Amino acid sequence: MTTARVALVTGVSGHVAGAMAERLQVGGYRVRALVRTTSQATAAAQHGWLPVHGDLADPQSLLRAVAGVAVVVHAAAFLGADRTLAEAVNVAGTRHLAEAALHGFGQTLAALINQARG
Repeated sequence: MTTARVALVTGVSGHVAGAMAERLQVGGYRVRALVRTTSQATAAAQHGWLPVHGDLADPQSLLRAVAGVAVVVHAAAFLGADRTLAEAVNVAGTRHLAEAALHGFGQTLAALINQARG
């Protein structure tokens, strides 16, 4: 019996990450979706993805999210005008996720980089 590999995807409520999660699922991965809200968890579950509550600002939640995954696809981003929040999510949050993935025995981390211009 073969066990499906697990992929963690951030930003699944967006078009790009949602499409990536669907493609991974079609390719045989069990998709774990990092979510912050109950409505995001409900939407993820409706797609057949396992919602995992966490936040890019909470390194401990990311360690739990990456546990046992084969690949991490990071597409979450803050695209608003608040530069402080953008740095906290897009820079520090990405660093936290990369550190968690490396701590979890070096999973593959695919980062989809978005830049918003104001």
